[in-house]
Amino acid sequence: VFLLNWSSKQTYNITEYIMAPVSYGAIALIGVWLLWRGIRGFWRLSKPSHSSHQHADGTCNSCGHRHGPTPDEIAQLNSWRDTLILIGGIAIRPCTGALFLLVLTWRMDIQMAGILGALVMGLGTGSVTVAVAIASVTFRKSALMSAGTSARLAFMVPALEILAGGIVVFVALQLLRISL
Repeated sequence: VFLLNWSSKQTYNITEYIMAPVSYGAIALIGVWLLWRGIRGFWRLSKPSHSSHQHADGTCNSCGHRHGPTPDEIAQLNSWRDTLILIGGIAIRPCTGALFLLVLTWRMDIQMAGILGALVMGLGTGSVTVAVAIASVTFRKSALMSAGTSARLAFMVPALEILAGGIVVFVALQLLRISL
């Protein structure tokens, strides 16, 4: 804001009419991605399994090679990527309050107070976001481990992904519709 010499009205307009719709679209894409994961999970369930073809560590009995990652490896890779995608979708939209704080303190000629205030706001938001992301990944792993390998669980995970993805897409599209 300070470098671009924007007024509070220009900052508000850019935030509300450009950045907000872009962030709602990005959040809708995250919902579509969750829907796709759930559909792909159901598709994998419909394929015949050849579990007798592999050892517990993923090594094939007939050729001695690994043809893909183990479920534990997949869960580890997906969890952090999922977390980063979620954080990225949320972080794309700048905080309106921080922008107003920067403009206000700039007009009052106390720019350093505005910069420090926005920094503290960002650190607080970031720490809460990271804590929620870590908690959700941890709770998901513990829930999957405690449930075992039942067929019902294998059905529930993609169903929950589809449900969550549908809700995220619906809410994001409603916010996008309202903002346009």
